[in-house]
Amino acid sequence: MPWYRRKTTYLLFIIWAHITLLDLFYVGHYGPVFLWEQNLRISTALVHIGIAFSTWLFYLLFVKLRTNYQLGRFKLSEKIWIVCSACMILSIGFLLF
Repeated sequence: MPWYRRKTTYLLFIIWAHITLLDLFYVGHYGPVFLWEQNLRISTALVHIGIAFSTWLFYLLFVKLRTNYQLGRFKLSEKIWIVCSACMILSIGFLLF
């Protein structure tokens, strides 16, 4: 297995483990509260795998786009940067308000 495939497989596993550990407990006023029963459900595991898999697919897409951009297969115009900036500002505004 080439090194870049191992790297992306490790990334998938690390993202899944990170999401699962973050969902495993929360810290309240009296210390950490572990959510064993909720975290051992099949539906929870499927959601964690789905989130990790979609994040992994976005990573692969961006790596492919970056590689094609560096090889000169396509160019980005100024309009794309303006549209991306506007989308980012709108999404930040949506999350804040």
